[in-house]
Amino acid sequence: MIIQRRNWDTTGDLQQRLILGQVSYRPEDHPLRYGFGYYHLRHSPFGPSSTTRDEHILFQQGIYTRQLGQRNYLTGRIRLEEHWPDGRDDFRRLRTFVSLNRPLNKSTLGQGAVYLSLYDEYFVDLNNVGFALNRIYGGIGWKMTEHTSWQIGMMRQSTKSYDKNQLMVNLFHHY
Repeated sequence: MIIQRRNWDTTGDLQQRLILGQVSYRPEDHPLRYGFGYYHLRHSPFGPSSTTRDEHILFQQGIYTRQLGQRNYLTGRIRLEEHWPDGRDDFRRLRTFVSLNRPLNKSTLGQGAVYLSLYDEYFVDLNNVGFALNRIYGGIGWKMTEHTSWQIGMMRQSTKSYDKNQLMVNLFHHY
């Protein structure tokens, strides 16, 4: 499960809230983990407004994880999404994601590790077959338990019409 809140500014102007759940399966002795899931997005426009719009998304994905050297943890993901936004036409996206996590105070990403987290995520609009969005992120995480971690960082989000920086606070829980 993933819960995220993104603000247009740091004082609480909601840009997006995300709640995601998924089921995944990794065949024995296989490098890929397969998953499918659902997430709900709530979007709000910039500035003072109580207007929101909701979006429902189903997805399927493949994730590859690998340890590079003793302290570098690499993850790659490909995700196919089907979006049903309220008040707009349905659309499809393909997302590619590459991340690197590196523990700073321990030799592994086990419980109690403080770590550097970096990622790049690229979105392709499959309806119009072209660039939709790119996200670059850098932050610091804390592995609270073997299954739960917190992160705080800055994300640069770029589309065809704007570029913006966003402060992100993330809670990750893996069963």
